[in-house]
Amino acid sequence: MKTTSVRSRLCQLMAVFLLVMTLSCESTRTQQESTQTPAQQQPLSDSLPPPTPMYDSTRPVVNPDTVSQSKVIEKKPAKKSNNAYDAYKIEVRTFQEGTQGWGYDILLNGEPHIHQPHIPAVSGNQGFKDEASARKAANLIVWKMKHNIMPPSISTEELDSLGVL
Repeated sequence: MKTTSVRSRLCQLMAVFLLVMTLSCESTRTQQESTQTPAQQQPLSDSLPPPTPMYDSTRPVVNPDTVSQSKVIEKKPAKKSNNAYDAYKIEVRTFQEGTQGWGYDILLNGEPHIHQPHIPAVSGNQGFKDEASARKAANLIVWKMKHNIMPPSISTEELDSLGVL
């Protein structure tokens, strides 16, 4: 309860600060405009920089008909990845665990890496209600592995957003 009042008070102070800053900027601009004579005031268009051309005028124009069609473009070497899982073929397999429900396995190059017979982040030994739910959770874990999010754990909020819970 106390943190809510502190937050609302902080928001009120921020709003007052922004209002004061806006008003002070407006009054400064108005004072500057009133002290200038009409001859000193410049129209807005005169104060803008000239537009930049759509092309670079310092480079010669190349006629596409004269360029050789057999030009070889050298490929840059691929950036080395910091993710150890890029070197592996990752596969997801779902399975039914008796009457407990569905689970999944994540295989790296055909070898078992993760065996998950139960819903992670949920207490108990309850499996997923169907194969699609197990596959959704497994695909999220694979996505985290491919994006180097370690450990590739899963929360109840993520399971809920997937529609698994």
